[in-house]
Amino acid sequence: MPTTLDNHLYQHRPFGFLTLLIMLLSVQILPAVVAVDNRVDFLLFGYTLVLFSSLYLVVYERKELIIGFVLTLPMLFANWKLSTDSVNLQVAINSVFYIVFLLYVSVFILRYLFESYDVSFDMICAAVCLYFIAGMIWSFIYLLVELLNPGSFNLVETASGYREKLTDLSYFSFVTLATLGYGDISPITRAGRSWAILEAIFGQFYLACVVARLVALHLTTRTTNKS
Repeated sequence: MPTTLDNHLYQHRPFGFLTLLIMLLSVQILPAVVAVDNRVDFLLFGYTLVLFSSLYLVVYERKELIIGFVLTLPMLFANWKLSTDSVNLQVAINSVFYIVFLLYVSVFILRYLFESYDVSFDMICAAVCLYFIAGMIWSFIYLLVELLNPGSFNLVETASGYREKLTDLSYFSFVTLATLGYGDISPITRAGRSWAILEAIFGQFYLACVVARLVALHLTTRTTNKS
């Protein structure tokens, strides 16, 4: 079986997935040291930067890159509108744009993982990146649920605007994805609980599937080398 993806644009970017992983970690960590008023503005800017970087890494062909950039245009426009207006409908539409784009990127990362036949450091980084992106997807899903049905989550009292809600729901998303269940934020409505259940199930099965694939590839490689 082939061990490289010759037509993959990523092949020309050494340590690309490691760079993307560092950016994803930064988006989650740096807002903690940024002024509260600018925290989610920074979060949205960081998300946008990560999206462009992830798209550049995972696509196979230039037409896929172009499609991805086209998908980002309404998202960037919505971000600009949100800087002057914070109507719930606009925030909800922007959340949909983010979800669609993140799913688009996730498809390519999955394709890369399943078409790679060697267990490498880049492959592991790509798997972790997809885990982070899944948490981001659910963050916007929860924000969308909260905007369409206010009170779906028992957010903290200070989470009155969409900025604070996105911050809190991003935290809730990753806590749910890791099945930690601290309980400080919890879903109240059926829609919120349903999405939380799906995320918890996804988090468990994703880790199990990734570990199983890595072990299988490692054993296959060892068997091939011995023969």
